[in-house]
Amino acid sequence: MSEYEYLGGKHIHIVDDEPDVLDSLEDLLSLCEVTKASNFRDAKEYLRSQYFDLAVLDIMGVEGYDLLAIANKKKITAAMLTAHALSPENLVKSYKEGAASYLPKE
Repeated sequence: MSEYEYLGGKHIHIVDDEPDVLDSLEDLLSLCEVTKASNFRDAKEYLRSQYFDLAVLDIMGVEGYDLLAIANKKKITAAMLTAHALSPENLVKSYKEGAASYLPKE
């Protein structure tokens, strides 16, 4: 069994304002059902109307911490994705606000 097979069939919501990041994540998560959003409004609507096994939320550009609060209310595991906000402050804030992981885009 491949280390990625446990992802098969999982429903994952990925949110980023950069189309190339969304496409790259979708490719990496090819075994999953992926729902993409490139802005806060669409991401919020998906989070409110669907269940996801995981939400990967960009911090900058899409109001990631506000989306994290919505994911937490729905008991959706969330990982914070960042490039521009890579800092100890954002790492601590992500965990304190309920993120399961903090992932640099690099």
